[in-house]
Amino acid sequence: MPLDLSSKGSSMRAIQIDRYGGPEVLIRRELPIPSPGPGEVLTRLKYSGINFMDIHTRQGKYANSLTYHVSVPTTLGVEGSGHIESLGPGVENFRPGERVAYCISWGSYADYAVVPAWRVVSVPDALPLEMAAASMFHGLTAHYLANDIGNLGPGVSCLVHSASGGIGQLLVQLGRRMGATVYATTSTEAKAKVARERGATEAFLYDNGKFADTVRHLTNGRGVDVVFDPIGRPTFRDSLRAT
Repeated sequence: MPLDLSSKGSSMRAIQIDRYGGPEVLIRRELPIPSPGPGEVLTRLKYSGINFMDIHTRQGKYANSLTYHVSVPTTLGVEGSGHIESLGPGVENFRPGERVAYCISWGSYADYAVVPAWRVVSVPDALPLEMAAASMFHGLTAHYLANDIGNLGPGVSCLVHSASGGIGQLLVQLGRRMGATVYATTSTEAKAKVARERGATEAFLYDNGKFADTVRHLTNGRGVDVVFDPIGRPTFRDSLRAT
């Protein structure tokens, strides 16, 4: 869900934390607009994506993480979209005013953010910046799952759990676009309809684990090549049965 951050002035607004905890630790501050260093760009943010990673950051779940290194004090927000305000030394593939988006760089709960240029992508004119801010993290996640993990393509079959969610819908669409057979599970028939509209070959309910029997029936007993399972314990054993 994107948040509109349009603002003007010599200073900028930012939502920061100095300690870990609940929503009460959020602090709104007025800060100087930062300057980009070598290999960085200063982005004037129009939208900030609101992500579960923001909650985990606030709660301190990344305090000792080597993968997602972040420590307090910090400005929250890991994805955003807007326009290039200025370029740091060595950045040549962007221009001021260009529409861009990025993710996995903390600081998007603010009017401006300094971002490593290699994390930034140009946004086509046809794509609203609001959509760009809301889809970067989900889109890149779905892309690596479909390409690097699932190796989806003609002759490959997959099962997508939570197929009506953000990443699930993208996985369904990518899978079908790549020529794979895509089966989808959801918790309600209304959500299954969404998965079918996105291109799922078949969509059905979890049905207390009976989805595995449905998959094996649809694949003549073989099962699918890969299961994308963001749920975990409730579906894990039956996901194995479905492969």
